[in-house]
Amino acid sequence: MESNLESFTGVMDLRDAMLQELGIYEMYRLMKLYHDWESVVGPMVNGQAKLVHIKPPVIVVELLQISKYSSHDVLYKISLYQGMP
Repeated sequence: MESNLESFTGVMDLRDAMLQELGIYEMYRLMKLYHDWESVVGPMVNGQAKLVHIKPPVIVVELLQISKYSSHDVLYKISLYQGMP
């Protein structure tokens, strides 16, 4: 018998495969980034980093009063969220 986590992962894989078949997987990932923005960058950065728009492959983020290190941190967190190292 599968664990709940394994079942959930299987459902996510099926969803992703169906979205790819329909040709809307990338749009789904972008909309999910908008939806998950606070959890992607964290609550402290969320108050100072606004996701302005996405036009692949460009993601425009407005950073308010954030140091250069923090802007790199935001880019790193987006990369991790998108599954890129």
